[in-house]
Formats: sequence, C-alpha cells, structure tokens
Amino acid sequence: NFTSYHIMCIRHVVRYLKATHNCGIKFNKNPDFDRKNLTFKVYSGDCAKESNTRFGFVGLLLDTPITYQTFSTQALSHTTIENRIKAMYYASKEILCLQELIQELGKVKLELPTSIYVENLKELELSGSVKILNIYDFYLRQLHAEGKFKFQQVDSCNNLASLLTQPLSRTKFLRLRDQLM
Repeated sequence: NFTSYHIMCIRHVVRYLKATHNCGIKFNKNPDFDRKNLTFKVYSGDCAKESNTRFGFVGLLLDTPITYQTFSTQALSHTTIENRIKAMYYASKEILCLQELIQELGKVKLELPTSIYVENLKELELSGSVKILNIYDFYLRQLHAEGKFKFQQVDSCNNLASLLTQPLSRTKFLRLRDQLM
C-alpha cells in the first residue's frame, strides 16, 4: 500500500535520475586486483539536525564503493560522538563479514589493518582515556587492539560518508560524487 510518503520518495529518486542521466557507475579492471592483496577503506559520518540524526558509512574495496548503510533516529537522544562511534561500529561489522567472505572465495590476502576514516578523531579518544563507555566503544577498542582496524582523521570536506548523511551544497556533492565514482 503506497502512501503519499512513498510517492514523494519515488519522485525524489526520479528527479535525481533525470538530473544525473550523464553519470553512471563505471567499473574498470583495477590493476591492483591482480596482485592478490586487497585494501578496504571505510568513511563514517553523521549529521544532527533539529528533529532527527543520521549516521552511516561507505565501504570501499580498492577505492570502489561496495557497501554503504545509513541510519536515522527521530530524536536527538544521542550525542554526536555516540553517533560517530555507532557508525564506526556498524561499518566494522560489515567490513569484517566482507573480509571473511573474500578470504573464503579465493587465495586473496587482505591488507590489514583496515582504515576507518572519521571526522574529529580526537573527540572520540579511541586510543586514550574512555570518554563514552558502551558496547560499541569496547568492540571498536578490541578491533583496534587486535590490529584489524586503524582509525584515521578525515576532513569533513573529504568525508565520502557525507553523501549519505548530510545535506550538501551542489559543488560539494558533485566533488564527493566524482571522488566516489
């Protein structure tokens, strides 16, 4: 049963497709794929507005997007730091599953640790004292200690996850979209 909300969403998608008809996803054979060492990168981000909060991530394999996820909450019940930690948590779970799948499929060596890029890394204090004590934070600390992930700073203007979580100006959107494709 379609509601007016569903129709609005469909119109939004159709308008986007019409405006970007000259864009496409192009998959070229990556010369790095033959070397049997695969590199994952993850960009996580968040955006808090008046009535809801969005957080999510984009996962790349050899600089090609292979997974993404966005979450939305209706209230500002969580702090920005908690949302960033949640985005990193969900990203790490997704990438670990993909890494296991790729290793089971063939004789491929994954380059570890996987980089998770996040804005305001100093705020999160993943390697310092505990600021937020929750299951997500402990899980991320464990993965970091095991050498599976490393957390790196990314400027907000270069964070690919912003495409999924924030309203962007046209120029920033086009620049990030071109970086992703």
